[in-house]
Amino acid sequence: MGKVYRLRRKEDVDLQAAQWVVAIERTLTPQEERELSLWLSQSPRHRKALAEAADTWEQLDSLARLADLFPTAESMAPDSGTRFNWSVAASVALFLVFSFTSSLYFWRDWVAPGSPVAQFTQQFSTDVGEQKQFVLSDGSELLLNTDSEVSIHYDNNQRNIFLYRGELHITVAHDSNRPLRVLSDNNILEAVGTAFGVQKLDQGAVSLLVTDGRVKASRRNESSENSAPVAVVESIQRGQRLILAENEAAIETLTDSGVNALLGWRNGQLIFRGERLEAAIAQVSRYTDIDIVIADPNLKDVKIAGLFRAGDIPALLQSLQDNFSIYSETVNAHTIALHSAATAQ
Repeated sequence: MGKVYRLRRKEDVDLQAAQWVVAIERTLTPQEERELSLWLSQSPRHRKALAEAADTWEQLDSLARLADLFPTAESMAPDSGTRFNWSVAASVALFLVFSFTSSLYFWRDWVAPGSPVAQFTQQFSTDVGEQKQFVLSDGSELLLNTDSEVSIHYDNNQRNIFLYRGELHITVAHDSNRPLRVLSDNNILEAVGTAFGVQKLDQGAVSLLVTDGRVKASRRNESSENSAPVAVVESIQRGQRLILAENEAAIETLTDSGVNALLGWRNGQLIFRGERLEAAIAQVSRYTDIDIVIADPNLKDVKIAGLFRAGDIPALLQSLQDNFSIYSETVNAHTIALHSAATAQ
């Protein structure tokens, strides 16, 4: 579970109002009508909150069906100067989704076989240089790296995470009845209870790093989402990395230090252990809006090593100069060029 924060007083009222909108939509029992009438009579804030919640979720027609419970229309009308409290909008939206769909996770065991599938969808993203962590509705822990975007689609039978760009690491909550899959382009990475990282690469390829358990990987034809897989790797194990591309399914077994280096981003670190400068700069560029250009082609194959703070470009440039005799030139506010000592001005 994530951190639980006690709602402020107004947020309590707004959340109660949202719950009443849901109850009204499904039709109130006589007892609920009495309780709602009492709640509305307790404070003008309650009446205003109910009207604003109904307006927000486009359920004003529901209020009209119970007009005899309410005061005058003037006192119930949403106030254009005081809108519904959007600081709890996410909580209200979550409540509405769970109420109208029988609640995807917490109530899934109550859904009879063959009944309509309950669905739950969320979207998360990060900006350049930003990392964020999320606890999903099933208890899985999702961490997004810089400039990433995912969409979460859960129902009673499966848990799908669509990776549109960037990189993620997920610690999967065990659920043998609902496999969790990460999908990116034509790649499908499936686990039940494990932890792994996925990075979306160029030309529809992905990099999979398994940090616990096992993951099954497959790739489908680009022409049809329903076509049979053209590549299937049954089991990628802890400490292994898979590059899955159109014509490649390459597996590499890493040392613990190698795994830690690839996961350094989770702590805001970039760790290089002899990578080519060109590859290292490509990684660094993911964390900044500054364009770093290798002006001297002879530098591209220089092997570099070190630990750098993601996004700390000045420290990186100073280290390149001190340790590798690679000098930087500020071309403009958004571009830096790298030169060797022989060509540096």
